[in-house]
Amino acid sequence: MKTLLLILEYAPYVLRAVTAVEDIYKSEPGASKKKLVLDAIGAAAGVGESVPDPTLAVISSLIDSTVAALNQLGIFSHGSKS
Repeated sequence: MKTLLLILEYAPYVLRAVTAVEDIYKSEPGASKKKLVLDAIGAAAGVGESVPDPTLAVISSLIDSTVAALNQLGIFSHGSKS
């Protein structure tokens, strides 16, 4: 249940951050863009304190899922399509 609540809490921020980073850094490797998104969300979420590793793991998975969905939908034109 805690994981679901984290997903619901962070999903809007992850979507915005992923699309913003993609718009600005299109030609960068995916791992670099993911790190930028993680750093931005971690900094915003942990203002004044560190974000627990389990929370970062959920956010990391959410980033991967968001990018995969946007690739599948063709929103990120360079992504793989099945």
